[in-house]
Amino acid sequence: MTAEVAATPQRVRRSDGTFVPIDTTLHRADGLIAPRATLADVKLSDGGEAPLVVVARDGGTVALSWHQALPVPVLSGDTAVYSNVPIQDVDLHIRVDAQGAAAIFVVKTRQAAADSALRQLTFGLSTNLEATADSEGRVSWTDDSGQAVFVTGRAAMWDSKTRLAAPQTSNGVRNDDTPGLWSPGEAAATSGVPLQITDHALTLTPDTAFLADPDLVFPVVIDPTVSRTNWAMINSRYTTTCYVMCNGYDDDDHMKVGWTTDDGGMWYRSMVSFSRSSFANKHVLDAKLESYLLHSWNLIDYTCTNTSTYVHSTAVFSSSTTWSNHSSSWSGSLGSTPAMSNCSGATNVRAEWGGAGLTSHVNTRAATGDVYLGLAATDKRSWNKFDENRTRLIVTYNSVPTVPTNLQTFNQAVGVVGLPCSSGPERLLVRSLTPTVKAKANDADVETDLRIRFTFQRWAGSAWSDLGAEVENSVNLTNNDLGAFTIPASWGLAHGDRIQWRAVTRDPWSYGGSSGSDISPPSVWCEFEIDSTPPDSPPGVSSPVYLEYEAGLNEDYHGGVGRTAEFTFTAGGVSDVVGWYWGWVNPPSTYLAAEAPGQSMTISLTPPPPYPHEPSTNGTLTLYVRSIDGTRLADGDNSLRQYIMRVGGSSDAVAQWNMAETTGSVLADSNQLGIAAHDITVAGTTLGVPGRIAGGETAVQFDGVDDNGSTSGPVVDTAGSYTVSAWVKPVVDGGWSTVLSQRGTNVSGMILQLEQGTNKWALSGHVSDTNAPVTVRATSVNAARTGAWTHVVGVYDSGAAQLRLYVDGVLQQAVPYTSWSAAGSFVLGAEWHQGAYTSRFGGSLAEVKVWDQVLVSDQIARMAATHLAWWPMEGDGRDDSNYGRDLTPSGAVTFGPGKVGQAAHINGIAGGELTSGSTGGALRTDQSYTVAAWVKLDSMPTDNMVAVGQVGACTTAVNLGVVRVSPGNFRWGLGGRSTDCDANPTWPNASAGTNLTSTDINQWVYLVGVQDAPNRQLRIYVNGVRSGTVTFPTPWAAPGQVRIGSMSFWGVRGSAFNGTVDEVQVFQGVLPDSEIMELYQP
Repeated sequence: MTAEVAATPQRVRRSDGTFVPIDTTLHRADGLIAPRATLADVKLSDGGEAPLVVVARDGGTVALSWHQALPVPVLSGDTAVYSNVPIQDVDLHIRVDAQGAAAIFVVKTRQAAADSALRQLTFGLSTNLEATADSEGRVSWTDDSGQAVFVTGRAAMWDSKTRLAAPQTSNGVRNDDTPGLWSPGEAAATSGVPLQITDHALTLTPDTAFLADPDLVFPVVIDPTVSRTNWAMINSRYTTTCYVMCNGYDDDDHMKVGWTTDDGGMWYRSMVSFSRSSFANKHVLDAKLESYLLHSWNLIDYTCTNTSTYVHSTAVFSSSTTWSNHSSSWSGSLGSTPAMSNCSGATNVRAEWGGAGLTSHVNTRAATGDVYLGLAATDKRSWNKFDENRTRLIVTYNSVPTVPTNLQTFNQAVGVVGLPCSSGPERLLVRSLTPTVKAKANDADVETDLRIRFTFQRWAGSAWSDLGAEVENSVNLTNNDLGAFTIPASWGLAHGDRIQWRAVTRDPWSYGGSSGSDISPPSVWCEFEIDSTPPDSPPGVSSPVYLEYEAGLNEDYHGGVGRTAEFTFTAGGVSDVVGWYWGWVNPPSTYLAAEAPGQSMTISLTPPPPYPHEPSTNGTLTLYVRSIDGTRLADGDNSLRQYIMRVGGSSDAVAQWNMAETTGSVLADSNQLGIAAHDITVAGTTLGVPGRIAGGETAVQFDGVDDNGSTSGPVVDTAGSYTVSAWVKPVVDGGWSTVLSQRGTNVSGMILQLEQGTNKWALSGHVSDTNAPVTVRATSVNAARTGAWTHVVGVYDSGAAQLRLYVDGVLQQAVPYTSWSAAGSFVLGAEWHQGAYTSRFGGSLAEVKVWDQVLVSDQIARMAATHLAWWPMEGDGRDDSNYGRDLTPSGAVTFGPGKVGQAAHINGIAGGELTSGSTGGALRTDQSYTVAAWVKLDSMPTDNMVAVGQVGACTTAVNLGVVRVSPGNFRWGLGGRSTDCDANPTWPNASAGTNLTSTDINQWVYLVGVQDAPNRQLRIYVNGVRSGTVTFPTPWAAPGQVRIGSMSFWGVRGSAFNGTVDEVQVFQGVLPDSEIMELYQP
């Protein structure tokens, strides 16, 4: 790899990651002035009250402001000129360079020089850097780490004298060009300018005697630059003078090297610095310094003479560097240029310094710090100027690989997941006598020939001894490849052997006829021990609740689905068992560690339903438990135990409040277990408000201010598993709003609520019964719908130590949590916190239930939908559900053979339909619902056909049947309408994936339509399979009659169905996919 490092900045990295050349040209943007591309972020005032100049880099900022409004400046390239600041005939110039900005006051006339306004020039100052001045007045602006971010050189003044005399007017103003504007000419009169810096001001005090000197040539320049540079010069005659970095001396005249006869003769040397960042800690194979000779001359003989210049290493240089404090740090020559010259000023005369000395020095600096080089000449016939902007260090290097990572030891054959590196008491145990080790090769360069070299040692009882020679993986590797080595059987590893290994990465290189390898530092030692014998007997398993099934001895059912109990695992007499894998399927995958090898462990487990699709039914379960030794391998023919048990069915709720009361102050517990009732006494609530089912039981309303209800004692032990459910219709959102809870001493131990701010549902649990406990919450994905009934279920599984939250039958989140026993009252509408009820609930509640067991997802999904109507069409429109919503046939409706028994044949064209008449609708269509029916077409449709619908004020909300997807193309679907009576609705239709054809005529099809209100979805199922989904706007309420065979459109029948309809069922809520498939009985 080759790095080229310039002495001065060449490019700028933009915010998009690309690089562009330095461009100091000023332009106007966003009310300010800025250069196009510089390393420092420089902003200048475009007139007015904005800060004069702000310079920012590497986290440091210096901002200078002027105490008066500034004029709009004139821009010229990299310079902005503010005329008549601070007075007439004094201009303020700001020039931008790659790394900062320079400011000068140009005093153009002797009259202006005499003005009292120039006695002090004060800038307002704002900075996050520390300003430190040296004895010469140079200032370093350093950050918190002490790193200089900017340098303010010694403030200075000079006039416009040059070596050659120039015509002048009577007032001292030069009539020719002013080459010394940004640095003094060699004949210029100069003076220092005291500089004072306080927290909020930078003040210059110009020398009034200097300004009054009658020999001055105007204009006179006053300079307080804030910048930094990467090169400098020193001079053997002016041994205490700082050049370039110190303002006012030679910064426009390039890198001078050699002998000049000026002022009796003197040597110039130039220094350059290079950041090592691009080759830090690399192996430098070659280094060359490159520059371009702009001018040379022999000032002794006044001829053009070829001479050599030399490169040296130097000490760091700064704004305080001079010949007297720096020249002694220069090393001997590290290399030289060939004899060369450029007396004609040619533009591309390249100079190069190189050799073993420079390469060795740069290689050393690559590991220790930035590179500081000096250019010097020894022949007085040599006078040279080099281009600082085209001076660069060219470094060819190879990156030394970094320490290998991802150290792994493999228990068995390669392909099994590797075990991470460990050692000492935590060392790995491996089964194999020929284990494989791996390590990842890492190199900063793009490589294709890396190797991993491994060293192995074996414990000999008192010390480690080498195990064979160093070995390498067998193939070349690229970056981040894993190198592997498998210990051969010939090394003779045996049971009980302790082995340690480590790795290095080797990177071969060749350059300039030489070759070698760079080796990374070694990795840590990784250790393993051979345990070649798996556990040879199964573990012991027992439970005081779930006894093991034994034919003829113990065939009873124990415990119950979802009921947590303790299980004890033992080592089965095997002393090195360190844990067990357990699970309800084989192979078991959940690991339980023993506290010490050979010890038993007891954990709480919640058995799942023996029959997942009938989750409440009892049955036989097998708990699989395998003993694991230190290898953590699930192997050994005799290490697996199959613990068979008979699990009882799911129990009913321990408390159930149907909220059907319309008067009084007590909500009766109607649990079916025959246990003592936990009646709730309510205060301030309103009983008998409309419930969640149209025509069904009522609900209880809470005002969100001071209403609540409570039992006389606890309903469930919150330290054990429990499930709580409620139908909830919140009416306000924003604050904490608790639906139900159970009191502890200081706080509640079980809290089902709405979360403040997000308005999401939450099952909350405090980690302790203290006044300011940490709280754990399982929350819903979406915010609650105000004004809509929602089924919310909270589960605490003490076996899994987990809180789970379900909304409308769907699991929202499960979070780790360990509960405690809250022994106080069960509360509706509030929670207990620091001795008072808080987080009052506003809205309605219905059907609150509590179980002392875990309900599983399938059970909860079924609870979220209520069966509202079932019309079997057995010769009439009788409803066989508990609600008695009978349908009345009218028009061309006949009953004959159906899919199940009889069915209704409907000739919609002739006006046939069945309606619920004055009994109203079965569904609350502004909430979730499920509609199902067997249908059979008589003929191909020519328009939408509604088999099952429910009418609103103007149109129909439920449209299950045939939907038109394009002219002449029809599919099974659930049609919707965005609003009831809006004249410009949208028509979201969930349709099946294929068009109806003639082959679908006279074929029975089972259609199920679902409106999932929280998720804004309509779904269509065909023969038990989900076939189409569409999103839709907010659902709306259609309170009118149920219609079988047509829809209503502003009182006019439409979308008539021609065919047969059977077994129509409707549910309030979303049936899960599994239950929809169960409904489908072909």
